[in-house]
Amino acid sequence: RPPIYTDDLSVWRGPDGSKLHVIMGSRSNRLVYFRRVTSENDRSGFSSTPWNQGGVAILTLLAVVVSGLLARRNLKLGRSDTRGALRFAVYYFAADIFLGVVVSHHVADPPTESELAANHLIYALARSLRVWLYYVGFEPYARRLWPDLLITWSRVLSGRFRDPLVGRDLMVGALFAVVFALAILAAGGSSMEDLNRATSVLNNMLVTHQQALIIALYYMAILLFCRVLTRNTALAVGLFTVIATLTATMSLRENAADWSQWIVKPMFFAGLAILYVRFGLLSAVTGLFCHWLLCVAPHTADFGAWYAIGSNFALATVLVVACYGFYTSTLAHRQPSSAVMR
Repeated sequence: RPPIYTDDLSVWRGPDGSKLHVIMGSRSNRLVYFRRVTSENDRSGFSSTPWNQGGVAILTLLAVVVSGLLARRNLKLGRSDTRGALRFAVYYFAADIFLGVVVSHHVADPPTESELAANHLIYALARSLRVWLYYVGFEPYARRLWPDLLITWSRVLSGRFRDPLVGRDLMVGALFAVVFALAILAAGGSSMEDLNRATSVLNNMLVTHQQALIIALYYMAILLFCRVLTRNTALAVGLFTVIATLTATMSLRENAADWSQWIVKPMFFAGLAILYVRFGLLSAVTGLFCHWLLCVAPHTADFGAWYAIGSNFALATVLVVACYGFYTSTLAHRQPSSAVMR
């Protein structure tokens, strides 16, 4: 059933033996919902086999356990940046609460609303604790192996948003996102499969923001593990690319092109690893956020179409990030010619 109201719903099935289904919903003779699925029992369009779900769950649980053990050791030795970790966790918790307030479907029944609020509060606390564990557990190793990895990230946590290096990393992350969004689009990995996402502008941005923060820490932990294991940066980048690609393909769309999975994805994760090593965590977070924001909504050359709202907003957001990064890293810190003459 579509998540929005429709007064007419139509379903087209593919040829005999095909798993392809197309679902269209309209309201007042206007298309408001469109989804392409690959199985009658799979309404989400994503692979949902037990192996996929179990594999991702095991990797996540393993990352939490390892980061917890490392965090305990680092706290005993006094190695971790506990102030930065607390600021990061509090920010993530506040953003998660805001996400729940804005995006959740609220009801007029007080008991039901209280239950929904309590569930989201527990969920936000658990995710914030996970972020704190990742940061406390792996931050000392990041500073030791790659001292530049957390420089701009630490400056952002301390409120130095106009720092030139912060602007540089924002600009590089946005450029990375645009390049690989175009690559995936050219490979056929983006399609108009769920037009409902086109109008969920605030939902897309908030969810993508939260995912980028926690997944960036997760990928950083994998990259640090590869660096410790191989003791070589180039080998670590290669091993990270393999592991991240295999992890990502566990939840890829079943109808995605094979070469999009096995060529574009490894290139994406290799580029992401280079972002970590060359520019740092802030650049990687920006790259993931902007990339996913560009890919989550269907794109069209008709900027006036009703389903172009999401893509227009994504393009505008990435453009603002890139322009702010360019201005902060270059123009904002140039002295006027008159001052130079004096």
